[in-house]
Amino acid sequence: MSDTHLSPTENAKLAVELDAEWHSSEDARQYRRGWKAWMLAPTLDIYRALMEGQTVPIDKLDPKWVTRFGRR
Repeated sequence: MSDTHLSPTENAKLAVELDAEWHSSEDARQYRRGWKAWMLAPTLDIYRALMEGQTVPIDKLDPKWVTRFGRR
């Protein structure tokens, strides 16, 4: 580990680069997919179905989150 300190500008640039890298990673995509499924699913069975890529009728999903995600 280096003892070099970054300037505030360099630190901000690094933070932006790391954030962009995270958002484009497979881990981030999986996290977002899981979070959306969790919000949409009123039951564990529906959550599991969404995570497995199964089609779930829209009327079985939480209507508040369906609207928030623009599914209607």
